[in-house]
Amino acid sequence: MSILSGCSKLTSSKEVTRLFLANNNAEGYPTSVACDEFARLVKERTNGRIIIETYHNSVLADEPSCIEQIQVGGIDFARVGVATLAKYDDSLNALQLPYLYRDEEHMWNVLNGEIGQSFLNSETLKEKGIMGLAWYTGGSRNFYNTHKEIHTPEDLVGMKVRVLESKLNMGMVSAMGGEPKPMNFADVYNALEKGTLDAAENNWASYISSSHYKVAKYITVDEHLRIPEIIIASKKSMEKLSEEDQKIIAECAKESTDTQLKLWKNYEEESVKTAEEAGCHITYLTADQVSLFQKSVENLYETEAATYKDIIDAIAAVK
Repeated sequence: MSILSGCSKLTSSKEVTRLFLANNNAEGYPTSVACDEFARLVKERTNGRIIIETYHNSVLADEPSCIEQIQVGGIDFARVGVATLAKYDDSLNALQLPYLYRDEEHMWNVLNGEIGQSFLNSETLKEKGIMGLAWYTGGSRNFYNTHKEIHTPEDLVGMKVRVLESKLNMGMVSAMGGEPKPMNFADVYNALEKGTLDAAENNWASYISSSHYKVAKYITVDEHLRIPEIIIASKKSMEKLSEEDQKIIAECAKESTDTQLKLWKNYEEESVKTAEEAGCHITYLTADQVSLFQKSVENLYETEAATYKDIIDAIAAVK
């Protein structure tokens, strides 16, 4: 039974087709606004023939459940993180290795080029009922904690650090000396406040919007991860549309990326300002200090990513 039971799923009335987009971010968040822009563009380009209804804040389901519904056509579109989607095409893990990208520009040169397009066109995903449409940024992720400034991996030794629930991310924190603790994001604030967690890692926007900055005043800007986000579509849903409408939808999804990037940059700048005004201790690492973190996780490229060496080499070669 679809989690959209009771909704007008892919029904047409007066030649209007209604589709559903799921997103776990809150209303007003950069990715949420960009999803709304995607829907607006589709409605405009199809003269109102196709209406995409956007549901934010995990109203329809959490990310893993959304992807399952995408596979069967229960949901038509979703904005998800690559870390979650990698379950369906493990080569996506190559896009989220620590210190993989030199900077944000490098990541976008990768995503906007042949490598990024090849992942959007992934036959592995299509075989599982999933189609990639467009990339969004998830920003760079940094460590923050309740105790002290972090300058080297040794400063993480013994710290209980909340991580994304993936072997790769757990391995990253372990390699740095921390104790990885997979945990639902909604539970992190209380865990930091009570001391059952010492630290977490996330992007600037989430650090502020979740209010984690109020209980974890120390943040280290090491930018260890840049995990892209992606707009995906249900293959079943898309195949019910004409080729022309499928093309319009794909184009509109990619155009919405520009909106997301502009909003993200502004949101990130405001987040840093909020942290500064709240008296948070912001530690910016030197190049030498960053290199210590990079060296601590080098082994992961052999133990967790050896099968993706060709992709990693291709990413490194992108200017």
